[in-house]
Amino acid sequence: MRPATRSSPLLLPPTSSLPPLRSLDQVSEDQIFLALDNLYNLYYPPLPPSFAFQSLPPPSSSSRSSSSSCSAQPSNCATISSGTSTPVVADSGYASGNEDGDEWDAVSGERAEAKDAQMQIQDASSSSRSSSSILASSLRADSFEHAFAERWLTGFIARAEELTGCFSSDDARERAIEIASCVLSSFFTSNGSSAVATAEEEEEESTQITREFFFELAVPGSSSDRDANGGAAEETTTTVKVRLNDGLAGSRSDDHTDVGLQSWGASIVFSELMCASPARFGLTTTTEENPPRNLRIVELGAGTGLVSLVLATALPRLGVDNATVIATDYHVAVLANLRANIATNFPPPPSPPEGAVPAAAVEACQLDWSAPSPALALPPLAGAVPADVLVATDVVYAPEHAAWLRKCASRMLAPEGVFWLVATVRPNGKFEGISGTVRAAFSSATATDSVGHGLDNGGDPNGKRRRRMLTILSEEWLEKRKGVGRGDESGYRLFRIGWA
Repeated sequence: MRPATRSSPLLLPPTSSLPPLRSLDQVSEDQIFLALDNLYNLYYPPLPPSFAFQSLPPPSSSSRSSSSSCSAQPSNCATISSGTSTPVVADSGYASGNEDGDEWDAVSGERAEAKDAQMQIQDASSSSRSSSSILASSLRADSFEHAFAERWLTGFIARAEELTGCFSSDDARERAIEIASCVLSSFFTSNGSSAVATAEEEEEESTQITREFFFELAVPGSSSDRDANGGAAEETTTTVKVRLNDGLAGSRSDDHTDVGLQSWGASIVFSELMCASPARFGLTTTTEENPPRNLRIVELGAGTGLVSLVLATALPRLGVDNATVIATDYHVAVLANLRANIATNFPPPPSPPEGAVPAAAVEACQLDWSAPSPALALPPLAGAVPADVLVATDVVYAPEHAAWLRKCASRMLAPEGVFWLVATVRPNGKFEGISGTVRAAFSSATATDSVGHGLDNGGDPNGKRRRRMLTILSEEWLEKRKGVGRGDESGYRLFRIGWA
């Protein structure tokens, strides 16, 4: 979606027009919008003239104006088929120079006077338009200005939720985030500013959203290995590396379904925690297990797939060789990026990286928490449910999400399985208090578990089957890590959920 912006008469270099990120809380709302509008007009791909010409409504008496004033009228906007309003290209000449002039002449009979007036306007502004065009082209081609704008936009989006004093309303703040998101996303599309870059610059820009994560994995010593005194071998460490296409978190600030294009703080913190204490999360095996268990793990709302990819990389190194990891999500764009990330980290044979450690089987599939039945009846979930471990990190963005998660988990979790749920605590903004809905959804007072895996016989084959509740077994507070996550995050709540 392309948001409406306020017109900017002169395009300024980002290095001289953008307020410092560290002092954004001291900048007014108007100053922020002026800075964003300048970037929007400079970098966002304009509509082609033919599109503006075909999309404009027939002129009326209220719209008979010169080309210089036409672009300032909010009613004179081109629209696409979805109905989204977008600004008309300034001085395209199709609407203001030809169409409006001809209609005016036909009605009033003043063809010559109208044409002369229009020509005078065009002659007077042609020099300034030419200079502006040259300046705009130079700025767009300036790689330093481009990189500066990209860094500023990324920082602004990360801090925007904290800028409660700068904006007159939440809607204004969301509109600013939306404009910044549109401009930033255009940097990585074929229609954006990268279209004017060289092939080498395009390749460099495309790698700027690729992130590499490194986690220290604690590998327990094998009971079959003994030290000099006959004791168990000491724990060793190895590094788990994951490479992700970590794109912009959604082009629409009001669409929570496509936030999965970014690795959020909760997934990073949880991955770090799993690698530091794998036994705590049931990710290790023992030599007494005969035959070895086929561990089944399903991630709900996987997003970029960070947690699933960390698991798939770590499990074989922990001696868990027969594991299956299923990364699920709902949004189509997120799933496409998720599958691409799996392919990047685990390229198909015959050319895996030299010396690579075999990974656990990892797949991606679509899953709708509110209606999971269709997905659960088909591979790969049909073969991975009931799951020994369910994982979800920062997936609750609306009150109904926690309730959906409970119903979905009750269909998927094995009788002795564990559901690890990390809820991000955001004390301000539109997600304030949302993390608290997890406790309410999983309280026994509101339990509505389906039959499925929620019934057992208490260990007695002849005993009467009883209902078991999917409930919170323990809760832990996780501190926010410096430099990890967005500015609106204060910490995370780790829930261990199971049948009781």
